[in-house]
Amino acid sequence: MDRDKLVKLLSLTTSDNSNEALSALRMANAMLSREGITWGEVLAASGDPNIRITIQRETPREKYDAYTSGSGSDWTPPHLTDKVAIERMFKTLFAGAQAGTDFHNFLTDVHVKFIKYGSLTQGQFNAINRHYLRANAQYRTR
Repeated sequence: MDRDKLVKLLSLTTSDNSNEALSALRMANAMLSREGITWGEVLAASGDPNIRITIQRETPREKYDAYTSGSGSDWTPPHLTDKVAIERMFKTLFAGAQAGTDFHNFLTDVHVKFIKYGSLTQGQFNAINRHYLRANAQYRTR
């Protein structure tokens, strides 16, 4: 298990943004589930019953600025890796996309990359989200 990644996810759970904090917690739980490890085992693995955690908080703006400048390249905004939300968008869009069209081919290409890399780029997310919102608006007006 990648403890450094787990620590980074846990530090994101302190975010003032509830969606970001919840997403980070879900990702940490999923990481443990994939490894077949419980939280009790993680805490016991430290060997020290008096665990001390230090969190250095940054404002969301500082995180965003570091990410966009390239100095925070190891941090990915949680909305780009939220597997549940992104898969829901893909499912909705694939249901309405006609096979063989340019849009269907685009969706397939982006979905394959999402599965392979576990995240979308901001541009991919924007494109998928724009079509998803448009599709949802059409369903609501029917």
